[in-house]
Amino acid sequence: MSNLPPRITPPPLPVFTPQPPSAKPNRPSGPDMSVGLKIVLMGLLCCVLMIGAIAIWLMAYDRNTTSADVSQDIVGQWGEKTYIDGPFLAIEPDTDSLRPAGIVPVALNVNANVETMSLHRGIYEAEVFTAAISMKGHFRSSDFKRFESDSITVKIDIDPHNVTETSPLKIGDTTYAWSRSDSSLHACIPIADLDKIEDVPFSTSIKARGSGGFFIMPSADTNTITIIGNATNPSFSREQLPVSRKVGKDGFSARWEIRHTVGGYNVCEYVGADFLLGVDRYQKVCRAIKYAFIIIILTFFSVFFTETTMHRPIPMFNYFLIGVALILFYSLLLGLSEHMSFGASYLIAAVMTITLITCYMWKMLGSKAVGLAICGVLSIMYGFCYVMLCISTYALLFGSLLLFVALAATMYGSLKIQYR
Repeated sequence: MSNLPPRITPPPLPVFTPQPPSAKPNRPSGPDMSVGLKIVLMGLLCCVLMIGAIAIWLMAYDRNTTSADVSQDIVGQWGEKTYIDGPFLAIEPDTDSLRPAGIVPVALNVNANVETMSLHRGIYEAEVFTAAISMKGHFRSSDFKRFESDSITVKIDIDPHNVTETSPLKIGDTTYAWSRSDSSLHACIPIADLDKIEDVPFSTSIKARGSGGFFIMPSADTNTITIIGNATNPSFSREQLPVSRKVGKDGFSARWEIRHTVGGYNVCEYVGADFLLGVDRYQKVCRAIKYAFIIIILTFFSVFFTETTMHRPIPMFNYFLIGVALILFYSLLLGLSEHMSFGASYLIAAVMTITLITCYMWKMLGSKAVGLAICGVLSIMYGFCYVMLCISTYALLFGSLLLFVALAATMYGSLKIQYR
């Protein structure tokens, strides 16, 4: 026999059995981190995203400043606040008095119709108004006997730049044309025309324009002043409030009844209304950005509770993309509001943002129900935010309700989190 080495038999190769593909949809992969660490990172990410929100706020503030400058330029050409004092009989000022002297009417009835409108220059606008004023009343005939000259002067103090049209002054059955000076309208009346009139009635009308406010001096012993207009937010903030007023969505009406018990030139202040602009588009955008931090926090917690309940971790990069979408909402809102109404701009920007985030969550987690849930949460938050922007009186109430509901949802959702 030959001395041959023993034959070595190689071990059998392992059999590879292919695994069936997983039936679960693709899900985001990321490092498995603790709940506490992820909450801290979300807070830091919110702070980073607020830098973008502040940049948009500065942009809105800058454009608001430009809008105010353009508006002031328009107002300077159109006319500023309108103040009307008179009519009264002008006499030489008393050296001991600080203001011009005059003989006031016994009674004065003023009716003014003020129509506000907007003037545009590019994408900017200014709120102005036109006013139709009618005046009637009467003087005492004895007042005219104080004058030794052959004529007297009836004056109405008003900035002539604000006056667009006047009708002649009618005294009795005679009319007299108005003349303009630097600060008033005046008409020269011959004394001889008034000798046979016991009470001297007068009437006239003026068409004026201005912006910001319309005021009338109750210059007679007995005054009845009525102002109506289409402004929806007048502010009756002068010395005397109207005895009756009505403000609605179609406009306002106000009536003053003022009686002076002391003869001579009256000491009452002007009565009338400031026409507030309310909250314009840039101010609304700036106010909306103030709620950005709350919107981001609530959205992140909604996504966070979704991933914890579904046990599908979402990387922080995905949170970052969702946060960027939330910040871009304000850029869209600012840009759209310069070309359409704020309500339409808010609706379009909100729909675009909600649709983007909803579809992103749907595809990322492979769950249509999750996408619809996020859509509902975002819709509620943006809806509450819009209400707070439009109804400033109840902004605190609605904001508190939103935070209370968010806190209740957070407390309930935290019960399902497994801490480690």
